[in-house]
Amino acid sequence: MGSITAIAEPEILTDSSKQSKKRKRKEETSGELQVDINAPEPPSKKALRKAKKGKITVVASTEPPGTNGASATPKAQDATTEQTEASKRSEHSIWIGNLVYTVTKADLRAFFMKNTEIPEESITRIHLPPPAEASPSHLKIKPQNKGFAHVDFSTAEAVAEALALSETLLMGRKVLIKDAHNFDGRPEKPKSGETHDAA
Repeated sequence: MGSITAIAEPEILTDSSKQSKKRKRKEETSGELQVDINAPEPPSKKALRKAKKGKITVVASTEPPGTNGASATPKAQDATTEQTEASKRSEHSIWIGNLVYTVTKADLRAFFMKNTEIPEESITRIHLPPPAEASPSHLKIKPQNKGFAHVDFSTAEAVAEALALSETLLMGRKVLIKDAHNFDGRPEKPKSGETHDAA
């Protein structure tokens, strides 16, 4: 009954034979990080998301960082798009509120042609913002706009004539017309029954 049990001797591992199951990061031999300051600045994550949605095109900047280039940062890109939008708009513009939701650009143009002496070519832009969300299915008439509009004119005289139409009926509603750059209150109209003589 003398069985001999063999005891396994532990292996002695050397540095060359050690292999860890975990991944180890390879250490760089230089120890210093090299940065090319003349390389273009990559687009930000926000700019990449907008590009993915198709709102803007991503263009890598060829100018070194710190220069005042339009494509250097997304904020600069947003500023240039705002400037182009502002250049489309006239400084002679009005805001029209309390519109019927089914009014069209042609209806507004006809409203100004019929009630004023504004020539058609002096109306440079009519903007009717579409409704923000889909209309409920229970409505018989689907809204075509948000109930207001912006109209640009080529002259200040046309703006003055359009402002005089405030509280005039358009498709059964009294529209409110204000200067687009000053939204303070309703335009004042002289009351016919009052006199300014207070003696």
